Amino acid sequence: MPESLFKISGTIEPPYFIGRDEELRRLTEVARSMNQDIVIISPRRFGKTALLHNLSNGLNKETTVAMVNCLGMTRYADFHEKVVHETLNAYEKKYGAGKRLLATWKDVLRKSITGAFKSVSKIGGSIADVGEIYLEFRESRGDRDKEYRLVEVTFDFLDDFAKEQDLDLILIFDEFQALSKFNGVIFNTFKEKMDASTRVRFVFSGSSVGLLRDVFLSEDAPLYQMTTRHFLDPIHEDMMKRYIEDRFEYGGFRITENALDSFWSYTKGIPFYFQKLGLICYSDLSLGKKKTVDEDVVHKAFDGMIDEFNLEYEERLSRVFSEQQQAILEAMSEKRFNRMSEIADKMRTSPSNISSNMNILLSSMTIGKDGDGLYYITDEVFRRWIKRIS
Repeated sequence: MPESLFKISGTIEPPYFIGRDEELRRLTEVARSMNQDIVIISPRRFGKTALLHNLSNGLNKETTVAMVNCLGMTRYADFHEKVVHETLNAYEKKYGAGKRLLATWKDVLRKSITGAFKSVSKIGGSIADVGEIYLEFRESRGDRDKEYRLVEVTFDFLDDFAKEQDLDLILIFDEFQALSKFNGVIFNTFKEKMDASTRVRFVFSGSSVGLLRDVFLSEDAPLYQMTTRHFLDPIHEDMMKRYIEDRFEYGGFRITENALDSFWSYTKGIPFYFQKLGLICYSDLSLGKKKTVDEDVVHKAFDGMIDEFNLEYEERLSRVFSEQQQAILEAMSEKRFNRMSEIADKMRTSPSNISSNMNILLSSMTIGKDGDGLYYITDEVFRRWIKRIS
């Protein structure tokens, strides 16, 4: 099967992973030192997960790295099960010797209480310790104290397992803001356990600057000054254009300068979108048997892409945003950059009447604010869609 020119899903590695060399180098150095924990913040679709994957790949050559996706966790038991499972899975992949440990843990999750107790008692060590606490929780569902205890033993397990196996362990938590539903228990336990761990370090990633501010950035936050912070920007214009040109050239196509300008205008360097737009252009060219990517090809591909996202954007607009927030986004969609007074004028109200919802939109990273005090919708494709339907 021929190699795709662009990639939007699955594992994003070179040649598709581009424009993050400096971030990757700095993050690798910090993580490798095992001296500090890390938090990475950016809006959706800016490539956080791809960055984390490539960070994990680089670090895994010299340490053990487990990646935990926090989306979908609804119980403390979910947090416990996923952290333990991904830790054992990472150990198995790196050393092979972990197969018995991982298999035992899977038995604990699926067997009856009696059979599960027998499984953990056979293996001993940190697996037995963490397994027995989990099984006690299973026997007494609804006991909130045991649920909280489950969170504590998860962290104890990480430290005990690292010491037991004589290894350094890095846990990467993607979409960390999803843990906010646990009423601060997990965040506060992190605070208690992070500095006490000598062989374990954490990397946190999220797309809600408001929540992450509450957890990491404000003075009364539980993890204040306990991490080094990194904010991801879009890919630089020159880097994105060079990548698009190289990928089309690799496939035997030529792209015009005006077409490259359109790529930038439509996507503003957001990795998911320029990969997606490139993929649609490539598909259209292949069907039409053309060899040149011009403005018309890019415009047609963008119209198709924005149509494809129509249902997703409609659902997001109605579910996530209040009526006034929707009105703010509609007012902002007419052009790329806006002053607060301009937005208020379009809404026929005063800046003071929209300031609260503007701050909420800033906290969720739906909108941003540049150094000149101008506001903009961070997702350029979403902005253009709102403009289209307004």
